Amino acid sequence: MLKRVLNNTSFIYVIGELISKISPFIALPLLTRMLTPESFGLYSVFTICIFFAYILVSLSTISYLPIIYFKNEKDVTVVASNIIFYSLGVSLTVLVLSFSIGFIYPELASYLMMLQFAVVAGFLNTIIQIKLSLLQCKNKALNYIGINIVKSFLFMIFVVTLFFLGEDSPIFYMVAYVLPYFLIVPFVLRSLTKEMGWSLYNFFESYKYKDAVLFGLQSIPSALTNWFRTSFDRFIVVLLIGSAALGLYSAAYQLAFALVVLSAALAKSMSPKLFSMLRDGTGRDEVIAYCNKYFYLLALFSFLYSIFLHFSTEAILGERFQGSSAVAAILTITAFFQGASSFYVGILYYNGNVNRVMYYNVVSLLTHFVVVLFACIYFDSIFYMSVFSVVGSLLYFSMVFRRVYVSFVKTDESSF
Repeated sequence: MLKRVLNNTSFIYVIGELISKISPFIALPLLTRMLTPESFGLYSVFTICIFFAYILVSLSTISYLPIIYFKNEKDVTVVASNIIFYSLGVSLTVLVLSFSIGFIYPELASYLMMLQFAVVAGFLNTIIQIKLSLLQCKNKALNYIGINIVKSFLFMIFVVTLFFLGEDSPIFYMVAYVLPYFLIVPFVLRSLTKEMGWSLYNFFESYKYKDAVLFGLQSIPSALTNWFRTSFDRFIVVLLIGSAALGLYSAAYQLAFALVVLSAALAKSMSPKLFSMLRDGTGRDEVIAYCNKYFYLLALFSFLYSIFLHFSTEAILGERFQGSSAVAAILTITAFFQGASSFYVGILYYNGNVNRVMYYNVVSLLTHFVVVLFACIYFDSIFYMSVFSVVGSLLYFSMVFRRVYVSFVKTDESSF
């Protein structure tokens, strides 16, 4: 039985995905007890800046590695080398510019330091993602999950240590977030060097990298759309309501959006069977019924989780975060529809509706932006902001679900 489970690589990747995302949720009660809402808000902005820095630094070229690996494995060495060299160049450029701006405008020092930390983390994460991508290509699932476990374990050690030392500055926790990357990357680089036999020439042999850049540029809009969808509301809160409200909202958001992590893991586990059903020409009703099973499972869990958060959020976060329970409970609805969409969107990708999915993303994102901005300006409340945030995710889910029925009959991209 155990051997069969370990041989199920999709199951192992699901576990790896959950482990890599779960440590921030485990650390959350410690962070909210040591940091004030204002400090936690600053910390949360830093974490979302890291994801933006990763997109900027890597130019979304990591997703090109599996393609080049299965087309011509010997070119992987050159492409991986070029990605690291490019990422290093972008990182150094941003760091030099930020230090220069800091000398001219000293009052921006704290924000620029946050940017510098994020860029360094983005560069180091690029190297780690190269290794993880190659491990997936080689079907080395246990190695893949091992790196995620080590990274999460190191982060938890640093956070727990700072908690018992009584540190209450967000800077220390930003360092704790970045430090695991510094400790893991030397081993990853050593492994990649040994595995690929890198030479200095590989870093300057750029002709194969052009394809990776072009591929990455096509992925940038989707990556930025996803980042904007999950991040811009934090900036609206801090600008229009205040930094204390940002801390309350960010903590509630992090608890509620555990559902998105769960749904992503479920979507990854269901995708092999879903795609095999589509490949074998299974009927529409049977395919949708298969997806609906996951939808109902997530719906039941979301309902129970929303009730749990309504009564338990403040106990989890601590007395400084009074008033976050209702926000967390409402945000679970937003997280539910956003997560449930992932069960069906694979059908559209399989049937060639990539442009349509991007269109739905943009429309729902703009709608989300308008209604959330309206809630912040008119009500000046993170509770009403969380209520209005449901609109964008519900709209996206509705458009995806409706199109799934049509895609079995009609894949014409000429009309929306």
